[in-house]
Amino acid sequence: QRVYREHRRDLVREYAGFGQVSFLPTPRIMLTAGGRWFRTSVKTQSNIEASLGGASGFTGKTAMSGFAPQFGARYLASDETTGYVQASEGYRAPGFNTAALPGQAFASDPASPGPQRRFGGDELWDYEAGVRTALFADVAHLRTAVFYMTWKGAQSDQLLPDGLVYTANIGDGRDMGWEVEAEVSPT
Repeated sequence: QRVYREHRRDLVREYAGFGQVSFLPTPRIMLTAGGRWFRTSVKTQSNIEASLGGASGFTGKTAMSGFAPQFGARYLASDETTGYVQASEGYRAPGFNTAALPGQAFASDPASPGPQRRFGGDELWDYEAGVRTALFADVAHLRTAVFYMTWKGAQSDQLLPDGLVYTANIGDGRDMGWEVEAEVSPT
């Protein structure tokens, strides 16, 4: 027996343009700057039916646009070793929460507690520095990097009391770390 059924249609329109410029002030140094202009619009229609009674419907539109820059510098220390630094920004689009049994309230005021009908887009800045090198006549490759990320308005999947999932902006965060990657190709 079916308890819950949702007919949902999302119309997503995305437009973007990307450009990048590189400059070689010396044969060993390359500077890069670029960016991505974007516009995303979302139109959502949802109709829900529950076998225990009740039905609900929702229609909404939202949009987000912006410019995500990217910067980098690369230094060729030798034919085998390259160092780099880079910074870039990324986004995820906003949207709507609709999946819920009839009677579940979604707040329309961002200051209200509880699950929101509309969740906002989130923004991530990533800063990274690293080194890549070839070893043993190009038999092995080693890459190491450190990174630091800042995240504003992070989107996260949460559970409603009925067990259905909704998306919430849970706040801001930071992430930092170090990674090492090694590859060996003996032949």
